[in-house]
Amino acid sequence: MTWCRAARHARRMQRLFDALDLPDGITDPYELCRLVGEHLDCRIDLEFAPLPFDRPESPCGVTLLTPGGYLMLVEGGTWPGHRLHIVAHELGHLLCGHVPAPRDDIPGLRGIPVLTRLSYRDPRERDAEAMAGLIGRRAMLPPRPTGRAGRIYNSLRPRRSGVRR
Repeated sequence: MTWCRAARHARRMQRLFDALDLPDGITDPYELCRLVGEHLDCRIDLEFAPLPFDRPESPCGVTLLTPGGYLMLVEGGTWPGHRLHIVAHELGHLLCGHVPAPRDDIPGLRGIPVLTRLSYRDPRERDAEAMAGLIGRRAMLPPRPTGRAGRIYNSLRPRRSGVRR
């Protein structure tokens, strides 16, 4: 990917993310799914469970198309930060407009429309990973204080120029 294409891609991902308007410090994956579902005007259900994939390259999350919206299945046997990243990655697919397609190579999901990794070289995977990174950075920000505490916080925060106002 050339520098210009990479810059255009980053701007596109940032525009999609900015339209979402997530609050700072969002670390609850269920709330994240609810907010993205509201933004996309669809229902997104989330289930954490051991996934039955036995290969090292197997996905840690899959998103299924259901009659009522989407069902996201995420590997439950990993640490909370990783689970949040997997959820953010799967939501990234939906935010980027990636459409689940029937798969015949996943036991138990044959013929069901599903979003899952085909290859790390797939541009859709880069899109979803970029969106997951943006969501993850927002999740790491502490919620902004309000009122008097907010004014104090803002007065103590360093500015880009290095001068406090």
